[in-house]
Amino acid sequence: MDEMHKPPGKPAITQISHDTDFLNAEWLASLSHELRNPLATIKGYTTLLMRHHGQLSSEEQYELLQSIASGSEQLSYVINMLQEIAEFEANLVPFRPHPIDASMLVHDVVMEMQRDDQPRAIADRAIQITVSELANEPEKRLILADQGLLRRLLFHLIENAHKFSPDPSPIQITITYFLPAPSNPLPEHLHADKEVLQQPLLELRIQDSGIGIPEEDLERIFERFQRVNLTLIREVNGLGLGLTLCKYIVALHHGLIWAESTLGANSTFHVLLPRHSQY
Repeated sequence: MDEMHKPPGKPAITQISHDTDFLNAEWLASLSHELRNPLATIKGYTTLLMRHHGQLSSEEQYELLQSIASGSEQLSYVINMLQEIAEFEANLVPFRPHPIDASMLVHDVVMEMQRDDQPRAIADRAIQITVSELANEPEKRLILADQGLLRRLLFHLIENAHKFSPDPSPIQITITYFLPAPSNPLPEHLHADKEVLQQPLLELRIQDSGIGIPEEDLERIFERFQRVNLTLIREVNGLGLGLTLCKYIVALHHGLIWAESTLGANSTFHVLLPRHSQY
């Protein structure tokens, strides 16, 4: 039958996959929450200052300005995270590796995060760093890495452990070697490249004593905009985008990252990075 003479039918309905990233209603709700809250703070306190600045004391004005600055920082943080993910996915992130002592870098990042003058400091949180006996020789702690990217990786993982752990429980960071063995298997969903596992690897483990992650979500927590349980994430603020950035950073270093967790007890994030001796 000629196309022009086909009988009219029901209007076509465009089928949109429920897995389409940007149509994940729950994730979009979380994003809206993360953007609206600081924006409301900035708008509300700015309006208050404009209307009543002559009636407010210097101390009151300063407190309002502090709240505006805090809201601006939070808004900037979310936007920067989204921008960073876009740059990783467009392959626009430069990668400049050189030999780095993993233990020294971990200690340096922890000290920086615990400084009182840092805007997102965790100064009161106990962070215990353990370097295993196997990794006590400095030359064997070397990895070929981009220092700036690795600092961001550690920052996101430590901050994540801090956000999801009750005070005053400590965060445990362990630096050791990873030795593949039947008694030490990798999670099946990693599909690890055999070439990666055939070289000497350094392992970083960051363990908290927090709320834990549902087992069904462990495979997806590093994926952007995926259908994971975001209720717990919203309770402590954040979109979990830091873990997506961690995945991209580890991939650039030809390493592996995964998580293990027990609900209501703890979560442990594992990062495997090739040691410098192989380069």
